[in-house]
Amino acid sequence: MNFTGIYNGVFTCLPHMIEHGEGSHIVTTASMGGLLPGASAGVYTATKIAAVGLMEALRIELERTTVGTSAYCPGPVNTENDPNVVPAPLPDGRPRPPSVGMDPLEAGERVLNGVRNNDLFILTHPEFKDGMQERYDAMIASVPDEEAPANRVAAMQRVLHADIYPREIVHRRQGRKNYRG
Repeated sequence: MNFTGIYNGVFTCLPHMIEHGEGSHIVTTASMGGLLPGASAGVYTATKIAAVGLMEALRIELERTTVGTSAYCPGPVNTENDPNVVPAPLPDGRPRPPSVGMDPLEAGERVLNGVRNNDLFILTHPEFKDGMQERYDAMIASVPDEEAPANRVAAMQRVLHADIYPREIVHRRQGRKNYRG
């Protein structure tokens, strides 16, 4: 469901979104698992990374259309909002500690702001920034320190650079209202 549901939803809805041409947006909830792998969460992480990749690829493919895409990657959000529901105790019987997740209204406002601004990535929790930087740095450190053959570079031009990333950086640096104003 984490990926095939997204893929099937895009497959079903995207032709209609393009056909009406009025402007539309696809938001995929990938969670921070789409950017940082979780311990003992291999399959979950793989599906969430696939969800982020699909939104990035669709952003490139849909550039000349009226359809935008966003990968929504929230950290913990309090999804149990019924004050009459008492959280189940921990397995050892102790009461469950209060959630440290984000208020769902704030999370929703951040998504709406991201859609309104056509943000490629909608991130909610700044505490994940260092981990994302470590992942990126590990990838860059893994690139072979050698010259790439010219014929291979020439043949791979289509995938060596994606214009969406420099444009997203410029886009995010522009002044904007925050999600509440």
